[in-house]
Amino acid sequence: MKIADVRVSQPMPPGTPGGWRGSMGQIVVAIDTDVGLTGFGIGGGGAAAIHVIEEELRRLLQSGMIGTCYSASFCLRPGDGQGPDAYLSRQPSFQKMKRFLIHETGIHFIDTFRFLFGEVSSVYAELRRLNPVIAGEDSGTVLCEFRNSVSVLFDGNRLVDHEAEDTRLTMGEMLIEGAAGVLRLNGQGRIFFRKCGEQENEHEYAWESCGFAGDCVFSCQSHVVSHLLNGTQLQNSGREYLRNLELEEAIYESHRQQRRMQV
Repeated sequence: MKIADVRVSQPMPPGTPGGWRGSMGQIVVAIDTDVGLTGFGIGGGGAAAIHVIEEELRRLLQSGMIGTCYSASFCLRPGDGQGPDAYLSRQPSFQKMKRFLIHETGIHFIDTFRFLFGEVSSVYAELRRLNPVIAGEDSGTVLCEFRNSVSVLFDGNRLVDHEAEDTRLTMGEMLIEGAAGVLRLNGQGRIFFRKCGEQENEHEYAWESCGFAGDCVFSCQSHVVSHLLNGTQLQNSGREYLRNLELEEAIYESHRQQRRMQV
């Protein structure tokens, strides 16, 4: 697979002030491939996610705090998918998407898993639709096996919520288990560590909660614009992100064939 074209646009909703968020504005980056797949610039988690994932969880994993990493799991529980009015107040297009949980939401977590644990070697998925008013799947599990023998479970259900003041801050809860201990991320963005054989203690770190979901959209766009204007390093490239689209296809195919898919 090769990149065939890269397109950038700057949409501006009617009535939006020209000075919104300074000079950054909003951009959408589309990347076309020679096999018909198209990827788009996206963001999720923003300032909160940058601190939680990049500056804390990844750093803690690299420090050897939990020893050899065995497995991880993320329970996605935003609680916004119940009833006939699900998603209508915020993103009504969700109801009509034939591919929903994985294509729209789960793909972000697959990307995060690759950032934390490396490359995926196989996937197995079971998906289902719980809310009959929508077109696509809104619940399911995906088991990802990594080349370094780490197993990661994505357990998503958009109808159920979790304990949090803002259920869209972390979107759920995460557990990372290793030979020497366990790391846990809760819905408030707090990280806890339990050393093997001991009691759990909170890992203190500083981060700022502001705007929508930690100002995720602004943070993502600022990151891309800074690269375009100043040449700063991107966290990932369009070429690297194409791998996520391959994994997405494998996940849907695994569900269709009801078997594990090597990737």
